[in-house]
Amino acid sequence: MTSPDYERLLTLLADRATQGLDEPEGIELKELLMKHPEWNESDLELTAAALCLAELDVSEPLPASLRTSVLATANRYFDPVAAGSPQVGQPAKVVAFPASRHLVSQAGWYVAAASLVLAAFLAWPRPTPVTPPTPSLADLRSQLLQQPDLLKTNWSATETPEARQINGDIVWSPGKQSGYMRFRGLPANNPTVSVYQLWIFDVNQDEKYPIDGGVFSVTREGDEVIIPITAKLFVSKPTLFALTVEKPGGVVVSKRDKLILVAKPPTT
Repeated sequence: MTSPDYERLLTLLADRATQGLDEPEGIELKELLMKHPEWNESDLELTAAALCLAELDVSEPLPASLRTSVLATANRYFDPVAAGSPQVGQPAKVVAFPASRHLVSQAGWYVAAASLVLAAFLAWPRPTPVTPPTPSLADLRSQLLQQPDLLKTNWSATETPEARQINGDIVWSPGKQSGYMRFRGLPANNPTVSVYQLWIFDVNQDEKYPIDGGVFSVTREGDEVIIPITAKLFVSKPTLFALTVEKPGGVVVSKRDKLILVAKPPTT
């Protein structure tokens, strides 16, 4: 929060707790709170509770020893010189309310006490929001398996020597236009020499020009590999999936001279 916003927000909170806000100020406060969502209702309640101490009518004076301690602590927090040279244990940012407020003249030591409560609250470290972990490709594939329109079929090897030890499957959801390839035993490739490329044959697509399903590489041979399908065109009803080996970067139209795997979706 920038310094002007910070001070203005606290000033409006103080006014609301002690003397109320008119309609324009109320709107301004709401806008500041929307702009800075790190402030929540508990913040407002605690602030109001601290500042409302200033309105209490106390019949007995503060004991001298406690008064000395409170004022000394207040000076350490709010003295402009000290604010420029933080000491050990001092909050990183201290906010004092404008001296022109009737709050200061009416409340005396209660203002210092309330301000210390508020300053301590503002300096207290707030918990960092926990970012949920990014789901793995295996997790995303498992989620896709719940789709009612899911198509799932196993890979079948061609006569190409590289295909003999490969197995796995492919899943595709027409409704989600999303899917995943899974392989075991797919040989690692050097992407500067060749890459793998998926082709999707569709009922509405000329067989000479199947849909490009994405280019990928494998870095570790023998491990299970899950690859997301990235279809370049809309797939209405796939009739065949084919995996080829192509030059670096992939091709627009494959010669299919290095076709290693195919998978035919079940007919309905």
